[in-house]
Amino acid sequence: MSTCRLESVDQLLGHLHFITGIPCEPGPEGALELHAAQISVNDTESDAFFEEILKYAFKRYLTGVGHPDTPAIRELLGEYVLRHGAGDPFLRARAFLHRMKVSDDVTSQPDWKIEICFKHTGNRGSPSLGLGVPCPTPIEVHTCIPRCTFIVDEGLRNLLLEPIPMQSFETWLHAALSWDFVA
Repeated sequence: MSTCRLESVDQLLGHLHFITGIPCEPGPEGALELHAAQISVNDTESDAFFEEILKYAFKRYLTGVGHPDTPAIRELLGEYVLRHGAGDPFLRARAFLHRMKVSDDVTSQPDWKIEICFKHTGNRGSPSLGLGVPCPTPIEVHTCIPRCTFIVDEGLRNLLLEPIPMQSFETWLHAALSWDFVA
């Protein structure tokens, strides 16, 4: 299987396959009653809402240029790395590919995909604002598939409610993707 460099961020976006974390199909006998007892309509609506925001924020992040210019990213990566990646329109997409596949190349096969799964946990009520907001759970990455799972918990939901440009979400995601990738 031959590989090539990523030619555009749209090339990557076209191969992302989002998998909902909202139970919608009956499983084994009795599972439907279990789901109905454990999941309220409000949870389902909330989960769908946050999945849409997360898809938007994730795609927006991938199309961003260079490293997010935030104090936390400056401290994490240092000024040299930040400057070196400035203006690179593929940096974030390559960092994601590298984290998912241990390579920032793409296959020449037309049917490749990366699965982005959602798993919802915790309180779906009013978000906690200010001090005491929990940190989001780290992204689960399975490089052999490739697949990652965003744990949509109170911490991540709080980041997703931040107004655009969603700097806290981008800082959290970039730190998660950059721990083993330096452009």
